[in-house]
Amino acid sequence: MPRSKAALLSSASCSLPPVRAPSARRRRRGWRGKAAIVAVTVDPDDVLIDRLRVTLRPDYVQLHGREVPSRVRQVAERSSGGVIKALPVSVAADIDRAADYEAVAEHLMFDTQPSPAADRPGGAGASFDWSVLAGRRFARPWF
Repeated sequence: MPRSKAALLSSASCSLPPVRAPSARRRRRGWRGKAAIVAVTVDPDDVLIDRLRVTLRPDYVQLHGREVPSRVRQVAERSSGGVIKALPVSVAADIDRAADYEAVAEHLMFDTQPSPAADRPGGAGASFDWSVLAGRRFARPWF
């Protein structure tokens, strides 16, 4: 577990090792303009969002935690970039939550609902039944 979330540029719950600020600056230079830079986070606090904005300057902050729509709006305003909100899905009714985020997120990401025993959010590579999205329309791009 890292000493401070603010000292790192990724969440402690990510399966990849966190990227420290000097490394992020070097990597950012090589990718800027070639691909979107996305900071993947879980329930980030304002200190982390500020650090990301200054150090990494991501095109998007991807939120995988329990962020409510008002927090997603705050992150968007604070980060000066776009927000991708990951929404956990296990049944068709879970898709209905997307409507709450369409006004505050630039993109919606549907992800497998983690099992109750999971130690981190997200589907961890597992797939959900994508047919639950059949015929659905959203105001925002989604994946």
